[in-house]
Amino acid sequence: MMDDYLTPEETAKALKISRSSLTRCKQAGAPVHYFGPAGKKYRFKLAELIEWMDAQGQKDPAERKRQASVLELRAERHRKYGKQAGA
Repeated sequence: MMDDYLTPEETAKALKISRSSLTRCKQAGAPVHYFGPAGKKYRFKLAELIEWMDAQGQKDPAERKRQASVLELRAERHRKYGKQAGA
């Protein structure tokens, strides 16, 4: 049963992606199983993760969260809080 769960390193190697990419998937809501007394250790079930990744790829592009550029963030901040004199 525990053989179904892969460490982040094993998962990254199996999917041929970087550990950083896997961390970003986790932060985006990928299914993760936590273990250990403090709940800091985590593992992945490969089939669940692949299914989640496929679902992300099938989302409508308009539905995906768009990342704003630095200039867009700056403009939004200026709209909200006003540009300070002398700034």
